[in-house]
Amino acid sequence: MIYLIFVLISIYGIVKYDFPMSYKIYGSIAGKSKFSPRFLGNRKMLIYVLLVYMVLFTGFSFRVGTDIGRYMYDFDYIQWSELDLTKLSFSYRQPFWILIQLLSKSVVNSFVVFRLLTSLIVTGVIFFLFKKETPFVFTAILFYFLMMSFDMNFNILRQSLAIACFVPSCIFLKKRKWLKGIGLIFASFLFHNSAFVLFMVPLLMFINVKEKFNIGFLFLSIFCLSLLYLPKDNFLFAMLLYSNDDSLSSLSDIYLSDEYGSAAFSLFKVMIHLTIFYFIAKKYKESGASNLDLVLLYLYIVCFISSASIPIVGRIKYYFTIFYILSVSKSVFYFINKQLRNIIISRKITINVQRCKIFVWVMIICVLLFQPVTYYFTFNPRLNAPNIIQYYPYYSVFNPQVSPERNKLVDY
Repeated sequence: MIYLIFVLISIYGIVKYDFPMSYKIYGSIAGKSKFSPRFLGNRKMLIYVLLVYMVLFTGFSFRVGTDIGRYMYDFDYIQWSELDLTKLSFSYRQPFWILIQLLSKSVVNSFVVFRLLTSLIVTGVIFFLFKKETPFVFTAILFYFLMMSFDMNFNILRQSLAIACFVPSCIFLKKRKWLKGIGLIFASFLFHNSAFVLFMVPLLMFINVKEKFNIGFLFLSIFCLSLLYLPKDNFLFAMLLYSNDDSLSSLSDIYLSDEYGSAAFSLFKVMIHLTIFYFIAKKYKESGASNLDLVLLYLYIVCFISSASIPIVGRIKYYFTIFYILSVSKSVFYFINKQLRNIIISRKITINVQRCKIFVWVMIICVLLFQPVTYYFTFNPRLNAPNIIQYYPYYSVFNPQVSPERNKLVDY
């Protein structure tokens, strides 16, 4: 029920605020009037309601998620003597992760308080990005909730802080503030080892994918398809596996193991996804996306497609999923308000335009969210249970029960 309430509030926000915003920005009333202070104030208030709601149900959760047991143990036994900024390990805890736990323990020695703190940081940064980068905040929030929030809030706590550093770094990079942008990427790496891939983002910014859009997407598609046919010990992981760094070699060996899934994919499904991604990218570009926006979307596409062959790349994908969500929130509203309306008028179709827009929006959103939602009901061989068992039923510290099914999967 606690999850359903969040979804219903998000949908209310979409109907009440996102659609009117889209009519103003892309639709027939564009430029004719301004929103009242009351409208904007209520919209802002609802965003904060969802923010606080997510922080609270995350921070006060009790043994929700399959990785939470390890984090609880780590928090209880971590000591200041373990903090060494000169040692960066690719196979265990990074210095900033150790530091933030120690600082939290120094103030209040409570894992609940630590969870509230980290949830406020992560959720606050992501909601700030949505509020800053898209007028359609509630659509973005709904996608974030269904696509990322469960893992971000209950499983990948270390990586979620790395993502919280990477998100503002992209804002600085877009403004060509290189020192702040690259500095925050380095901070991401100090939270989680997987963030080493983010150092390529500033370099990729110099490739103008926006100007040569069609050729660029064709090249991207060919590159993605070629990744699917690479042998499992492809050049990147082979380089890591045979590295002189023992921790790095160990990490790559784990990531190539079958524990993270099997390397199987359907070429037909991949082609369908590439077609959908082309539609999103094209409309995103037409809606005013910057070159960096497209680069980040393309990185998500590469990670999404390659994860079909190398499942662990799905962890890297989380860094760019936020920017895919931004692209969806803008491209879908741009399409239904700019182009769908023109199609209806040019063909003189006698239907209610606004109802048609809503219907098409719902259909597109259902298609885009079908796979993320069905994931929770998919059987996971690593868990020997459906994925949803990690997060449901929900228990809080005020009702400290333990799900018997989940308890079998977690070592507390």
